[in-house]
This record gives sequence, structure tokens and C-alpha cells, in this order.
Amino acid sequence: MERRRGARFEVQLHCRLKRAGSRDMVDATTLNLGRLGALVATQPVAQWEAIPQPGDLVSLEVLLPAHQQFGQRCLSCDAIAVRAKHEDGKSLIALQFERVEIRKVAGVAVSAAPLAVM
Repeated sequence: MERRRGARFEVQLHCRLKRAGSRDMVDATTLNLGRLGALVATQPVAQWEAIPQPGDLVSLEVLLPAHQQFGQRCLSCDAIAVRAKHEDGKSLIALQFERVEIRKVAGVAVSAAPLAVM
């Protein structure tokens, strides 16, 4: 039974997540993404305590494709883990977004090309 309130789109983007209270950022890839949540798959992880469990608060940063005029941006989200499944050294984590914003990625220069006037 489908319980999602919003559409999800299959898109694979590099992301990092951090469980609240942990210092460790975990590299992951989005499997699907929507305005209300995402499903992410972690890379193999040695520290299982860094992997979010259902009910955990999570910080997620999704690296967005670079734009010619605006440079590199990331989707910065506060989320709640709603499901987690561990297999073959990886984890699949379903996240429900609580707060979402788009931020500049530090250390990446924005193109110096002038904006066209319409």
C-alpha cells in the first residue's frame, strides 16, 4: 500500500547524511527524490551506529547538478528516518523531510559569465 503524500522521481544524485547526535557523515546516493522525502542508499559503512534508524532525526545534503550561471548548489534537508533496511553492507533509508532549503556549495566558484538581459 502506497503511503506517500507526494510524487517521487527516480534520480540518482550523490548525497551525505548524518544522524542527529553523530559526528560521522555517511556517503550515499538518492534512489528517488520528491518535495516531501527521499529514498537513499548508503555506500558500504564500517560504523553501523552512524546509520539512521526509524525515528532518528537526520541531516541530508544532496549535491545538485551544477548550473552554468548559478554554480554548484545542494539541497539541505532536516528529515526523519521512517524506514531502514540493511543488506550486503549497505543501507536503504526512507526519509520524510521536515525542512528543505537550497544552499551554495562552499569552495565552488560561480561562473563569471554575465547574465543575459531579457
